[in-house]
Amino acid sequence: MSVSSPLVGVLLVGETQTSRGHVIGTAYLPTVSRSQTLKQLRDTLLPTLPADFKEKPYLFLTPQGWKINRSLEESVLAADVLDQDTCVRIQVDYARPRIGIVAEWERSEGRDVPLGFVFCELSASLRDLATQIMQDLVPSYPVRSPAQFSFLDRNGWPIASGQEAHFAVLDVIGDHTVRIRYNRHPGDTPLTTSSVQRLSIIRPSTPPTTGRPRQLQGVPALEPAVGGEGGVTLGAGNKAGEILISYVHSEATLHATALKRALQSEGYSVFLDVDSIAGGADWQDSLNEAIGRCSLFVALVTLRYGYTLWTNREVKLADILGKIIVPVNFLANWPPSCLAIQFATTQYAQWEQPFDANDPSNSAEVSNSNNDKASPGNPCGQAAIGVARTIIQRYQKELLSTAQVSPLEEVDGNEPHHLTPTSPSGVAAKPPMKSCPSLLPNSVPKDYQDIIQQPRGGRPLVVIMCHPAQRELASTVSEALEGDGCEVWCTREDDHSPASQETRAKINEAGVVVIMFSEEFVKCCKCQARVFYSEQRKRIVPLLVGSVCLPDWAAMLVGTNVFVDSRALGFVSTILGKVRAALNPRALEHEQAEAARQKEELDTLCTDLAQKLPKGKLVYISGGTNFYSPSGESICIELGMQLAKEKGVVLATGGFYGVGETVAKSFYDERVRLGEPKGVCHIVAVRDDQDKSHQTRQRSDGTFEAVPYGTTLFYGSSVRQREMLIPRLLDLCVLIEGGPGAAFEVQQFDWNEKHVIPVVVTGGAASGLFQVPPSVFRRPWGVCESDWSLLSDRGAVPRDVATAIVNIVRALSLPWSSEGKGSLGRADTELILCEESAATATIGRKRSYLESH
Repeated sequence: MSVSSPLVGVLLVGETQTSRGHVIGTAYLPTVSRSQTLKQLRDTLLPTLPADFKEKPYLFLTPQGWKINRSLEESVLAADVLDQDTCVRIQVDYARPRIGIVAEWERSEGRDVPLGFVFCELSASLRDLATQIMQDLVPSYPVRSPAQFSFLDRNGWPIASGQEAHFAVLDVIGDHTVRIRYNRHPGDTPLTTSSVQRLSIIRPSTPPTTGRPRQLQGVPALEPAVGGEGGVTLGAGNKAGEILISYVHSEATLHATALKRALQSEGYSVFLDVDSIAGGADWQDSLNEAIGRCSLFVALVTLRYGYTLWTNREVKLADILGKIIVPVNFLANWPPSCLAIQFATTQYAQWEQPFDANDPSNSAEVSNSNNDKASPGNPCGQAAIGVARTIIQRYQKELLSTAQVSPLEEVDGNEPHHLTPTSPSGVAAKPPMKSCPSLLPNSVPKDYQDIIQQPRGGRPLVVIMCHPAQRELASTVSEALEGDGCEVWCTREDDHSPASQETRAKINEAGVVVIMFSEEFVKCCKCQARVFYSEQRKRIVPLLVGSVCLPDWAAMLVGTNVFVDSRALGFVSTILGKVRAALNPRALEHEQAEAARQKEELDTLCTDLAQKLPKGKLVYISGGTNFYSPSGESICIELGMQLAKEKGVVLATGGFYGVGETVAKSFYDERVRLGEPKGVCHIVAVRDDQDKSHQTRQRSDGTFEAVPYGTTLFYGSSVRQREMLIPRLLDLCVLIEGGPGAAFEVQQFDWNEKHVIPVVVTGGAASGLFQVPPSVFRRPWGVCESDWSLLSDRGAVPRDVATAIVNIVRALSLPWSSEGKGSLGRADTELILCEESAATATIGRKRSYLESH
């Protein structure tokens, strides 16, 4: 074509000099128009570009291939970018540079194998680039750690791993490509282009349509952005990792830290919450996002794993998203009861080092000490090395089994082998979850949500969970549901295994689960395991059968769901209405919107209240509004006086009469006498519809008055919301006497992994009544045995009991690490789950106490 031709081709080219271009349009550009600027040329070219390309950002290139920055387009003429073929070259302008990764097996073999590309800033260190390669490319190839490949500079010289932090991508890139050398070991098969093509199918680029036995098969990690050392960024400064470690803080902080080091030494990027979540970040959102981005989820299953708010959410979300899960077992019996269904067929790695929950070295205080290094000289570190190797082996096996082909297996004709994802056992995987979990975090991509929430063919399935003693009632509800157009499956009487594959499959397939809570049901381990499995996965309709007293685990799992009372007239019709609403396609949107509203409201209250709380060691006082124990009031008075002498202590109450009022007034008066800052704060709900005027200062319109001494902060639209708010901000609660309300507060503290000091000698909730979690009665590490024993000593005088409480407050108020970790949204420590006997000793006192109330 003549240079003077008015027709101009628009050529889309790649980054490298050797890339082949593709003509995507032709523009009419007379010679006189070639004096226009590139900015004007953009408007001229717009009608000629394909519709799906018009919104993409792009840059103009000179005939030599040089990019022209957008800021220069008003100074450069169209004639300056036309090449000898009368073409204008353009290139997609990605948010970050796209860098090709080319590997050679050995220089002598002269093989150059393109592995793919990553998005990475040119100023990033080679260590960051190695993390990006491991995250995006390497899991599909037989390179399992950065130690197995080296970067090559422009001279072809390998860069040692210790030098990677001192070199930037700009130091090694050439023609938009970074070269690495795969360090072959004896017996390895050479890396070839055909093997790379086969491997590319192991990690799909789009969500799959078939699932693993859990839910989804081979869900890839979300696209990360390059971050700081050791990981990729999550939002505002948080770091993600290929591997995420989930654990209970007070039980396994040292083990998690040692395991992280061991996995990192094998070349993997690891997410550990206390190291990877930036200060001030939303803890829950950051964890959800990290789980969505990880490829491997490692659960350190200690005594309380799955029984706390955070670990319960983490392990279920990983399961719902189809992540590869490798549990590490610390228990004598497997699986744990709360995860019996999820982990029934899951292979675990055994932590060989004996685990002692009372050993202070297991807790967060020593997590940053020299003892947490994964070194042969440290027993914990030595065990972590072995566990890390087992985890990596399981991880690699899972990755390869999803494609059901060896990464180096030869395929006839050297053509890519298209495979169907299968389960690890080689049996064709079952379809994914057919209907939606109760809630999915916003961090889960919509494509994945669509797969998880795809509708079930035929009639909607409703699962009824009941104890055999309620079989007749279940039949009545089942007939009504079937008559309403539902298919119903009821847990079977002859199903002796809580983790049967049929139970799991039916729950996964169901749209709604109806749970019949009876006295027999809440005491049955099989029934408990089924409730634990269903919560967070399915929408639940809870039914109370008789005058059942719900245990703490049931109340926490069911949450804000409104119970249906089987004793009420027309309760079957109520169940039908709730099931219809739950199966409504719009119900999920409403549910998610309502949950988001409640979360935002609670988060806003937390943020605002945190800024107004006094600075110091906050100690919350919970208990009864009347005294029934002979020593209860005396202990409260002594406790207030002694705590007032502790520097930096701030006392917090809920503004109720009884225990809170007595301790706070004694504390306040003693501070006045000492001339010290008052340090008393009452966190009171704004109002409540229930009449609580006999328990606190409530007006006739339901609103509450300020307490006449100390500082009163009004937060929470109801007393129940205030009770849910306080444990999110305060780390320590002292429980004296107390009824169901105090027990609920303690449940919230325990569920949020906070410390509770139960003054057992005062009875009531403090002695284990009203379903107080057994875990609060186990002595925390660092607390003196004699002090903890005094809490239960009926012969101890009130002054000695108060002194013991103050000593325990001191021990639990110590800093948990020698170095700051930022603002933790999750408690730094957690109580250990105690034996059932810790609470059953109170059963004999229950009848007389209830009668006295």
